[in-house]
Amino acid sequence: MATQFITMPMEQAGLPSILQRATQGCPEAFSELYASHYRYVLWICRRYFWRPEDAEDAAAEVFVKLHRVLGSHDASQAFRPWLA
Repeated sequence: MATQFITMPMEQAGLPSILQRATQGCPEAFSELYASHYRYVLWICRRYFWRPEDAEDAAAEVFVKLHRVLGSHDASQAFRPWLA
């Protein structure tokens, strides 16, 4: 029998907690943000860059900058649109 996984949006699965821990400098929390949002950011970057390498570089740069500006995120805003 196959196991089924139910995925929940991160807002319901503890995103506020992850954001708070990442803001406080927890590397594991930042890794969770990266793992859960990298494909979304890469998808956006691919719409702006012709070469896949440029899109990947831009997506990586988003997360480098995110590390510096995460503390400015307003909790009343949805995270994904803010990240985009």
